[in-house]
This record gives sequence, C-alpha cells and structure tokens, in this order.
Amino acid sequence: MADVFYVGVDLGGTNIKAGVLDANARVLCSLSVPTEVPKGRETVVANIIGAAEQAIAKSGVARTKVAGIGIGSPGPLSHRRGMVINPGNLPCLKDTPLRDLVTQRTGIKATLENDANAAAWGEFWAGAGKGVRDLVMFTLGTGVGGGVVTDGRMLRGHFENGAELGHILVQPGGRRCSCNQLGCVEAYS
Repeated sequence: MADVFYVGVDLGGTNIKAGVLDANARVLCSLSVPTEVPKGRETVVANIIGAAEQAIAKSGVARTKVAGIGIGSPGPLSHRRGMVINPGNLPCLKDTPLRDLVTQRTGIKATLENDANAAAWGEFWAGAGKGVRDLVMFTLGTGVGGGVVTDGRMLRGHFENGAELGHILVQPGGRRCSCNQLGCVEAYS
C-alpha cells in the first residue's frame, strides 16, 4: 500500500491546515490558508477544497493515488452523516453537509471527523500514543477540544459527541461559552 496517499485537512476557526501523507503516516507536504469565517459558508468550503487541492499539487502525488480526504472539524458534528451541526467558532458552517460537498467538488472520497478526535486518532495511530489501547487528548486552539480512544476504538458516544471535553461544565452559571452554555472549560481557557 506504499502507493496510497491521503489528504488530511484540519479546519480551524482561524486557519485551515492541509497535508498529504502516505500509508505509513509519513508527511509529504503541508500548508496553511486562512479560514475566512466572516466571508461565510461558501468561502470557507471553497478554502477547505482549495487547501486540499493545493496540498495534492504541492506533494507531486498523482490524484489517482489519493485514496481519500480526511477533514477534522470542530464539533458538534455527525461523523456518520458527514454533517457539521453547530460549531461555536464556525457559525457559518451550521448544518453543512461538509463531507459530501468536499467529495462532490474534488471527486475524491472524503470523511468528516471531530478535529480533536482526528488528532487523538493520529497520536494513537502514529504518534505519542502508538502502542497503547487507551488515551485521552486535549486540543487547544481557537477552542478547546478532546478525543478519547478506549480499547483501540474512538469514543463517539450515542449522539456522536461523547468527547467534547472543552464543553465539560466546570462553573455552573459561569461565563458564557461559544456553545451558549454557561461555565464550560472552554469559556475559562
């Protein structure tokens, strides 16, 4: 499978990072472009697709060798449906079928995962968590996220948002968070 490559896209509130890697997790290239949230949904989706396309071009890998595009997005989202539901730091993407839009516009199969879950899985697969069966990871960026791998499986929970660690309530009635709750970890970080 050395001839198989993947595009990874990390969707952030400020920047979109994209890269191409091989089946052994070797990064061939990476880049960053502005997210441009104030310009709205179409601009953000176009920037995601543009970042993926630029990464493929920069890597020198033939498009026919790219097996998929993995998109890590702030939640909440539905991995099963490929839908961004209501991300506090990306309000323009509320109820966006991001997986399908990227697949349709690039012609490459895409998958959507919570960005912190994707980061946790990356560490589990090829990073600091390689060789363990369980791990918990916090991510810090525009917001606070978390991913949990338990017994070698990603914890998603019944409603697919089981590891939204930045939205654990730590101060009932406290500061308003981007998710509209009062007193989340993220509101104090």
